[in-house]
Amino acid sequence: PAASLSFGSRLSADMALFVERNDATERRLRPIKIAAVSATRAIVQSLWPRAQVCLYGSAATDLSLPGLSDLDLVISLPNVQTVGKFPNSPGDLEGRNALKETWQQNLSRTLRAASWVEPSSIKIITRTAIPVVKISTTSSGDVLTAYKLSTSAYKHLLHRQKSHLSNHTGAAAEGAVQNGAEGEAKGEAKVGAVWPVVSLDISFEGNQHNGVASCEYIKARMSQLPAIRPLMLVLKKCLGERSLSASYTGGLSSYALFLMVTRFVEEASDSSDVGSLLIGFLDFYGNSFDPRVCGISLRRRCYFNRHSDAHFFPPQFDPLYIEDPLNDGNNAGRNCFRVYLIQRIWADALKALTRAIDENEPKSSPPGALLSAVCSFDTA
Repeated sequence: PAASLSFGSRLSADMALFVERNDATERRLRPIKIAAVSATRAIVQSLWPRAQVCLYGSAATDLSLPGLSDLDLVISLPNVQTVGKFPNSPGDLEGRNALKETWQQNLSRTLRAASWVEPSSIKIITRTAIPVVKISTTSSGDVLTAYKLSTSAYKHLLHRQKSHLSNHTGAAAEGAVQNGAEGEAKGEAKVGAVWPVVSLDISFEGNQHNGVASCEYIKARMSQLPAIRPLMLVLKKCLGERSLSASYTGGLSSYALFLMVTRFVEEASDSSDVGSLLIGFLDFYGNSFDPRVCGISLRRRCYFNRHSDAHFFPPQFDPLYIEDPLNDGNNAGRNCFRVYLIQRIWADALKALTRAIDENEPKSSPPGALLSAVCSFDTA
């Protein structure tokens, strides 16, 4: 059975409240995210009718952060029988344009014509093992027209928008949202309505793509070690606010961070006090861990010397080595060339957290006073 979580310490209490607020915001955003996924699937299947579109990543593993986490989608194209010089590989001839442009280019061109996609947001990222098409929805709510929300889900979204805008711009904005919502219910777009922007990362299935498999692994490990989830949400927030959570810009990917957190929690003698675990993580990875010498392996449940380990010899020039338990030989940290900046941020966060613990009286400190030393407490 999964271990029970204890939020007894002051920092643990802050983390518990942070997770609670994060989850509440994610629930309010779920309808428009569903709309974005459905609208994307419709465009993909207009190009490749037999394609399957699957959700993976943080949204599928319950590790999503409002405003920071993208929706990750993977497209599976069926095999097509070909003759002559053309290869028999997934989706090569699913569309005639596949002979003239890449799948990513074909998809990007089609998405650009959709009214619910912000044209300036469309980017093809090729500096990764798996090329990614990045898009964002517009704030006009056109994605809701592309996919009609159910009545109950629609009401949740409307309530969220009314509360958010009335807090920032008053009754006039609230009325604009109400008018926009009524127009959407009739399939019309009303000027003045402002909706949450949803960002999506779209990739194609391939030999190196383990996104769906990694989701099952992550969910299984979090079931075994429940402390992983609050630690992940806090640490992802810390890195995301500093633009250090994208591997293609030298940051630490969510999957790599998950492996680091899991390895640390495995070693912990007591994994019930998540506040103490956070302090220990920041101290170990911020002050003690040397990525030039030390590698991380969940498969063998150990840290190992990268230069002398007899079992495995990882690439010596990768800035960080995190053995992928699902893909032998794959280094989940190979693109993290900003690892020393990340370590400094964690070390500084520990110092700030220690000062906050010393300065705040247990009975008088407001909610979030301690955790704010590590990341923003706002989850809206």
